[in-house]
Amino acid sequence: AAACAIVRTVLALGHSLRIPVLAEGIETSAQWRFLLGEGCDKGQGYHFARPVPLAQLPVTRDAATALALAEMRTAAACETMAIAAA
Repeated sequence: AAACAIVRTVLALGHSLRIPVLAEGIETSAQWRFLLGEGCDKGQGYHFARPVPLAQLPVTRDAATALALAEMRTAAACETMAIAAA
């Protein structure tokens, strides 16, 4: 609970200053969904991609982008359902 409060406070501070907020160290889809739900602008971490050799970077980038887009669609669909249910 305390960690969530800290994250919410940092997000609110960044947004009040009109500074995009990037979360570092995201390791699970649950963490990313929480951050998206709280209005986090961007994220990075092992959930999206592990360190790779430079030659492998384009393939890894494409896979990470596809994962992020799919999760953003899922989060948007959940938000739409919550609004419709209200």
